[in-house]
Amino acid sequence: MGERAGIKVQKSWLGMPILRGIDPAIVIRLRSDEQAAFERFRRALRSALGERLRSAADSRAEALAEEIHSDLIVPAIYDIKGRLESARSALAKKASVNLSLGAIATACGLFANEPILVAAGLAAAAGVLTAEHKYVDEAREVELADMYFLWRVEDRHGNRDSG
Repeated sequence: MGERAGIKVQKSWLGMPILRGIDPAIVIRLRSDEQAAFERFRRALRSALGERLRSAADSRAEALAEEIHSDLIVPAIYDIKGRLESARSALAKKASVNLSLGAIATACGLFANEPILVAAGLAAAAGVLTAEHKYVDEAREVELADMYFLWRVEDRHGNRDSG
């Protein structure tokens, strides 16, 4: 029964709420565009399915698919959303602070005719690049998440029903 239930669960993934209303051709194209992310996603789902098939009292495909969706997929999607939102927020705050301090120091340096303050102001404003690099690093980490492929499908195509 395990192999048969596994095949049924895999077919039922297309019925996941996160994919509801999205043309399968779009998912296939995104699968091609995001192949590494799709492979991580597929590996995580197969692993979760294998665990559930070994330990589940109820091996009905629908029950297994729902369990995987609620226990693995939904929390992972919310984690990705939260991490990216946190990284965006931190980037905006750091950029705002660095630009403000840089502008103040530069203005003071210009008014006081102190080149060292102008340089310090420009250096503070350049801190925006450090914040941007941190954001890029965090985004790259998120791209390595197992459920990143599903998040991309949802994000790219505006389907916000992940629960």
